[in-house]
Amino acid sequence: MHLLNPQKKKYLFVILFFLYGSLHAQPSQLEILKDNINKAANPAAKQNATIAFCEKWDSYSPDTLHKYAMLLKQLSEEQKNEKAGLYADYYLATWLYQQNKLDTAIKLNMVVFAQYQKAFSYDSMYVKLFRLNGNIFLRTGEYDKALQADLDFLKLAEDKKDTSGMVASTMGLGNVSNKLQKKEEALKWYYSALNLMQNDVYKRKFSFIYNNIAIVHYKLNNKDSMFYFVKKGLSYSKESGDLTDHANALFLYGGMLAEFNQPAAAEQAFKEGLEERKKIGDIYYVISDMAQFALFYLNTNQPQKGIALCLEGFDLAKKNQEPNMDDLYESLARNYKAAGDYKNATKTLEDFLVLKDSIYGKNSAEALAEMQTKYDVQKKENTIIQQQYDLTKKNYFIYASAGLLAATVLIAVAFFKNRQKNQRLKMQEVLLEQKKKTTQAVMQAEEDERKRIALELHDSVAQKMVVAKLNLEAFESDLHNLTPEQKDVYNNIFSLVNESCAEVRELSHSMVPQAFFKSGLTDAIKSLTDKIENKNLHVTFSAAGDLTNLDQNSELMIYRIVQECIQNVLKHAKASRLDIALIAENNELDITIEDNGTGFDASLKSEDGLGMKNLYSRIEYLNGKIDITSAPGKGTGIALFIPMNGKNES
Repeated sequence: MHLLNPQKKKYLFVILFFLYGSLHAQPSQLEILKDNINKAANPAAKQNATIAFCEKWDSYSPDTLHKYAMLLKQLSEEQKNEKAGLYADYYLATWLYQQNKLDTAIKLNMVVFAQYQKAFSYDSMYVKLFRLNGNIFLRTGEYDKALQADLDFLKLAEDKKDTSGMVASTMGLGNVSNKLQKKEEALKWYYSALNLMQNDVYKRKFSFIYNNIAIVHYKLNNKDSMFYFVKKGLSYSKESGDLTDHANALFLYGGMLAEFNQPAAAEQAFKEGLEERKKIGDIYYVISDMAQFALFYLNTNQPQKGIALCLEGFDLAKKNQEPNMDDLYESLARNYKAAGDYKNATKTLEDFLVLKDSIYGKNSAEALAEMQTKYDVQKKENTIIQQQYDLTKKNYFIYASAGLLAATVLIAVAFFKNRQKNQRLKMQEVLLEQKKKTTQAVMQAEEDERKRIALELHDSVAQKMVVAKLNLEAFESDLHNLTPEQKDVYNNIFSLVNESCAEVRELSHSMVPQAFFKSGLTDAIKSLTDKIENKNLHVTFSAAGDLTNLDQNSELMIYRIVQECIQNVLKHAKASRLDIALIAENNELDITIEDNGTGFDASLKSEDGLGMKNLYSRIEYLNGKIDITSAPGKGTGIALFIPMNGKNES
């Protein structure tokens, strides 16, 4: 068997490894499943319909999975259904896996697996949880953990006489061996899985294993076996109606036919595979397949067909706002060159470079430019300071020398004092500018840390708290066996966990105001006031004027100022009324925050405390002013005056 040349390798190897393949629903099936959720007659039916839809998670976007996993979580809590709740957590772990948040995904899935094993007997969910663990370990390159997990689960599946579990675990062992380039050992495990698949039901369900075996035989230069198994994969995936597995098999088959100089048959396989991919509707993979198909045309001296296919791909990408077009650019440029159209080939490559620069280089370039600018500014400031220091020493020397004559001394003193005054002013300007930059850096770091902590709270702590709550709920049926004192202890624990769940969720949202990023400052503050849960406090909020002159950084600082003021009212004021108003006019934003609480002696109030220091730092950075009026028993009024056209330009 002759080896692929570099160009042919391009369009064959992009479709090689379909490790851990899974079923994909056709678009019509997805619509039916989604419609079943909307038509459900009762909450229990809606819960089951949601599980059925989530089960097809690899057929739609991660955002859709997250939406329906959270719906399932809500339904399970309303129904107090522990199993459905664990299903929801599994789908959330799957969503994290799709988002490449692998550390969080494996932690959550491990917790779910442990809870599921403890509460429920062996069933198909065991296989799903195990396969997700294996996929994560393979992606992170932790092959030793993947291998151990497969071996452990194989023993468990054998004990339970579960064929699906044994097939999944032996295929997993084959996948690990394949990753480690142990081809013969990979085949041994794949053949073991085939031996377990004694009927066509399993062969259709796990049809992708034939593709894996064909790929190993391709690596081993076993032409006959390679074609035999890829044809088996084509046959069983077609019988199952699984368009994704069938499209994968067609492209693999087409690549192999092209390698063995059967261009007509290869072209037909690519065409069929592309049509099936279009039926599935995943634009990312449709465009990727079109780019690889175009390379086939390049290598079979049909560049005009390759050009037409690439242009069709560009049109499809633009209509669907798909940004990943790198392969299309490369295929189009190479086909233009093969067709002798060097002008369009050059233009395509230039467009490709512009795209790569805009997508991959912009952020890093801006970051480097910003760092370089800060370095240059700091270097210049240090030079100025050193020059001023040297000049001051020189001035004193001249002053001492000039002391010989009284008149000269007086003139020199006056002159140098004036010069020193100017130097001090310049020094103060340098220090003030440096202070502003430091303040901005500190505040940016603070916001970044808020986002990090909020994400950690949402993805880790909140999930664990919810799992803890579900575990407690599982004991509700056994409360009649407890003494009244024990019931009180249980109720206290449940109440504390429930309150902690709410507080962690509220804390994560308060640290990163989602309404701010979606709708701006006014809606963010409105959302903040709406979430105040003090029934004894009546809150009013009003806003007037145009706030568009504020940049997002200034808006975020103003939001934090208002947030700090509200927290102070809630903690200390014991007020029954809180009025907040924003008025933008004459290039100035005026903010008033008034309450009828206990008040304090404003003349004695200091700026001690982290909250007040942050408040004054933000106001100073915004070049604003603050006026606080208060007296014991007469409430507190805070007035903020922030310029809207004199923002910091740093």
